[in-house]
Amino acid sequence: MAGSQATMDRPMAQRDTNKAKRASAPRAAVASHRAVSNRVEAASDAGARIDGLLAEISSLKTQLAATEQKLAELESQRIEALNRIDWVVDSLHNLLDREG
Repeated sequence: MAGSQATMDRPMAQRDTNKAKRASAPRAAVASHRAVSNRVEAASDAGARIDGLLAEISSLKTQLAATEQKLAELESQRIEALNRIDWVVDSLHNLLDREG
């Protein structure tokens, strides 16, 4: 009993928390692999996104060109309609002047 009493009087040894654990090395490798995998996946997602955006830009440019062409046609039709109205108004003025 004297021996066990002596061990109880001594403080317990503190565990060194800085020591690497056996399971932490494989976890670090898995985490590193996941990080690389995530970066590769993000890069491929970014590439796909860029391709999608480029396709959308091309489509929008085509739509813009078609809209600008339609706008030019409508402007031409508007000018033509105004010219016809002017012609009718002038013709009516001429008829009134002859009768008056």
